[in-house]
Amino acid sequence: MREARLDTPPTLGVAFQDADHEESVNGFNTLMEAVEAAAADPDRLSAAVTAMSDYVDHTRAHFGREEEAMQAAGFPPYPMHKQAHDSTLQDLETMLGRLRAGEAEACRDWLARDFITWFHEHLASMDTVTADFLRENGYG
Repeated sequence: MREARLDTPPTLGVAFQDADHEESVNGFNTLMEAVEAAAADPDRLSAAVTAMSDYVDHTRAHFGREEEAMQAAGFPPYPMHKQAHDSTLQDLETMLGRLRAGEAEACRDWLARDFITWFHEHLASMDTVTADFLRENGYG
């Protein structure tokens, strides 16, 4: 499998979102290194589980900040955006459970294929629209 990494995301012009996205990329790349290492060497599973747990915690906090801002600004499609967050958090929690069960290869493959695709699509669509609305309503 080729190396799967996220690149620096484009800035959206809302400081907290841009900082969260940068942290998400860095955390994801750290996570992928740990999961790839665990897939190659089961003795490294514990480090991968820790990295995945940290990433889930970061993502939950990131989504929480975004959801709080959407609600405060009265963002009309908030329920749809929140549902996307909830679904992704559920997927991450499921994969954390599989990783804890020793399924490093499955976790690696899901992160490399599904999560990377979701991240790019979510950033380019929902987060971009949200950032535009937030900037128009005093966030920056």
